[in-house]
Amino acid sequence: MHFTEGLLLDDLNDSFNIDSSREYFIGNIVTSSTDKVTDRNALIDGQQRITTLWLMGFALKKHYENWSYFLLQGSTLRLDFVAREEDRAFLEKLTKINIDNFLENEVLDKGVNRMMVNTINSVNSYFKNIEKKEIFAQYIYEKLRL
Repeated sequence: MHFTEGLLLDDLNDSFNIDSSREYFIGNIVTSSTDKVTDRNALIDGQQRITTLWLMGFALKKHYENWSYFLLQGSTLRLDFVAREEDRAFLEKLTKINIDNFLENEVLDKGVNRMMVNTINSVNSYFKNIEKKEIFAQYIYEKLRL
């Protein structure tokens, strides 16, 4: 892998193998309350970390079902890309497809962020070599901290 999530997955895997009871901290995020009616927050700092985790979640939910709670609030996306309608539409599409059959050519509509596709494909590829997929996906879900 040639970008960030490969290193993150390697670090998480090392932490998991050393002591799976320990939490794994990846940094802070900063939010700002923007809508008092819906109680929604705007993400000010930490967009790359959250987006990477979110894309990982799409790949990992097949190994640990609780990732769906991270991705969705009811039947709607928990994260909204206000500035990039194409990204939001792509993520909504991901909630409706079988990620096992995730092929770049099937989802690369005009305007889709290639890095999002590459991230999901990288996570899927990384997990092919993981022996305890379900336990590792659960570890990431339960022990990764922001």
